[in-house]
Amino acid sequence: MTTGGTAICLIQVDDEGKYILTNEGRDLLSSITSNLHIICVAGTYRSGKSSLLNFLVDSNGFSTDSSVQSCTKGIYVYHKTIEYKGKQILILDSEGLHSLDGSKNRDDVIFCLSLLLSSQLLYNTIGPVNQSALDQLSLIVQLTRKLQKNSAQPVSAIMPKLVYLSRDFALDVKDRDGNRQSNYEYFEQSLQPVESDEKGGNEVRETIRNSFPHRCFEHLIRPTIDEKTLKNVSQLIQTYSTDENENENNTNGLRKEFMEQIMLLRTKLYDQVPTKVLNDQPLSGSQYVKMVDSYLDAINSDGI
Repeated sequence: MTTGGTAICLIQVDDEGKYILTNEGRDLLSSITSNLHIICVAGTYRSGKSSLLNFLVDSNGFSTDSSVQSCTKGIYVYHKTIEYKGKQILILDSEGLHSLDGSKNRDDVIFCLSLLLSSQLLYNTIGPVNQSALDQLSLIVQLTRKLQKNSAQPVSAIMPKLVYLSRDFALDVKDRDGNRQSNYEYFEQSLQPVESDEKGGNEVRETIRNSFPHRCFEHLIRPTIDEKTLKNVSQLIQTYSTDENENENNTNGLRKEFMEQIMLLRTKLYDQVPTKVLNDQPLSGSQYVKMVDSYLDAINSDGI
């Protein structure tokens, strides 16, 4: 089942393979006069990115589908800012990585843009922290450096806050000796060098540590054990009541622990999303447009 959304296309790929800031996206951004806070989600296609964002905006703003096809093409933006404790927050959804109708170059560009355009990147993964996900993130950091080759700033200065999100996470968070760990301790341990490093993983971990000085780890359990319910999780999240008395008789199939986790995650993301800055200067909508245009010109001219 497919559900449409009110999000608009921000960046699309034309017939010649050029990356374009759409007129609708340009108009939306230009209308924002206050400093921006940008949350963007990136990760593998069909991993529940758009469903997660629909909860963040508390509506079916982003298209979802229960089939194997990828819904999001390019980068989409929710049609208005979220006002939260004096912040103007924009929510971006990026095209999923490794889709059947995508390409490696397109994946790389979209992931790079997700990093460059956000002030908080929500890296959506499945299961525990793993080397493959770290490799992908490290590679995109290296490619992003190419776009910044004429900049005097270190790459860490333009990197967003990294929120590494593990979905369907059913493990106890413990260290190698079996002691319980905090999310922070678990993630930091995952980024430390190991003695046996036959595949070059230590260099990858060092790249991530140095590139993302502001980082954290969050996890969500599987939302339901019922496969039929899982196909409609985006719609069910919207109908879930936060009233404890109502949820005692809740029959929509979502696990209460999952909903508690996802509500806490939304609060953390909104509380902690920093202002989008460039060269240490906060960006308004019109300034953000100029930044986007410069990145797209570089990508379309030189590639990555």
